[in-house]
Amino acid sequence: MSNELVAIDLPAPSDPATLAIFGDAREISNDVVDAFVVRLPVRPPPSGTPLPTALVFDLRSAPFSEFAVLRMQAEMIAQPLLLLSSVEVPEVAFEILRADDGICVSAGSAVTMRRRLNVLLELGRCRLEMDALSRFLMDKQRLDEQVEADRQRFERLAAMGTMVAGFAHEVRNPVAALRSIAEELAEELSDVGVTMPHVGRMLQMVERIERLVRTSLQFGRPTAPKRAPQRPWVIVAHALSELRPRMRGSSHELVIEAEPGLPDVNVDERQLAQVLVILINNAIDATGEPSRVLVRVRAGAKRESDGRTRNSEPPSMPAVRFEVVDDGPGIPGHILSRIFDPFFTTKSTGTGLGLSIAQQIVSENGARLEVASTPGHGAAFSVVVPTEASVA
Repeated sequence: MSNELVAIDLPAPSDPATLAIFGDAREISNDVVDAFVVRLPVRPPPSGTPLPTALVFDLRSAPFSEFAVLRMQAEMIAQPLLLLSSVEVPEVAFEILRADDGICVSAGSAVTMRRRLNVLLELGRCRLEMDALSRFLMDKQRLDEQVEADRQRFERLAAMGTMVAGFAHEVRNPVAALRSIAEELAEELSDVGVTMPHVGRMLQMVERIERLVRTSLQFGRPTAPKRAPQRPWVIVAHALSELRPRMRGSSHELVIEAEPGLPDVNVDERQLAQVLVILINNAIDATGEPSRVLVRVRAGAKRESDGRTRNSEPPSMPAVRFEVVDDGPGIPGHILSRIFDPFFTTKSTGTGLGLSIAQQIVSENGARLEVASTPGHGAAFSVVVPTEASVA
C-alpha cells in the first residue's frame, strides 16, 4: 500500500481505522501508524461519505486560515485532530481546538509520533462508536414512540368500536319500526290516491340511518377474515361486479391495469374486494364528473410516495400492490392525518367510517394501507398485500 494516497472514498467506520491527513505530514505513513492513511484536500468529503476516524492537519504546508475553516465544518467538527507545526501555534488556535485534540510542535521520534497517533485514533474510534450508539438509541426511541402511539390509537378505536356497536344495536330496532310505519303510511296514502313527497323523503332518511347503523356495526364488530390463497385479478373482478350498478350509464372512466403472472395473495377475498369498493367509490366521489380512476395491480412492496403519506403496519415481503389512483383535487395536507379517523368525513352525506373500516380490514388481513397525495394532483391509495409465498 502506498504511503501517499489521494482518495475521497473513505472506508466505512467498521473497517480499519482511517487517518485523514491535510497537508504534507511526510513523517506519517502506514509504516508509522496502524491505520488506513489518506491525504485529502482541505474541504469536507462529499455528502454520504463515511467520516475518517481521526484527522491530522499540517500547518507547515497548509495555512492556518484553511485549518480554521476545516475545523469549523460540520462534517469535521466531531473527529479528534492532531495539529502539526514547526513554530509556536497561534493563541487563536486554542479557541478552535477541542479538548481531545493534540498539538505537536516538533515531530520527534517515530515512536513518539506513533504513540500520539494511536491515542488519537483510539479517541476517534470511541467517538464513532458513541455516535453510532447514540443514533441507535434515538432510532429505538422513535420506534418505541411510534409503537406506543399505535397502541394508544388502537385502544381508543377498540373502545370507540364497542361503544358504537352498542349504540347501533340499540338504534337498529327503533329504526326498523320507523321504516315499517313510513311504508304503511305510504301504502295507505296511495290507496286513497294521495301523494305526499314528505313520506318518500322520510323513507330516504330512514335508509340513510339504516346504512349508518350497518356500517357502525361492521366497524364495532368486524368479522374475522377467512384468509386463503387468492388470485389478485379475481379480487379486482369481485370489486368491479359490486360497482357495476354505479358505473352503468355514468361518465366516470374506470381504467384497469394488471401485471401478468402475479402470485397469489393470502387474504379474505370478499373483505379485500370490499376495501377496493370503498377506495374506488371514494375516488369517484372525489373527482366529480367526468373523471378518470385508475385501478392498478402490480408486484412490489416498496413504499412509494410523492406528497404527504400515512400508512399502517408493514406486511411481510414480498407483496402485491392494489392501487386506486384518481385525478381529483387531492387531499389537503391539514386533513390528511385525519382521514382514517372514525366519523371524519368531508362529504355532506358520508358516514366517515369507510376508510376506518378499510384500514381495519387491511390490517386484519396482514396487509398495509398507504395514501399519497399532492393537492391539485389527485390521490393514490395502495393496499400492499403479502403474497402466499411470504406467509407460507
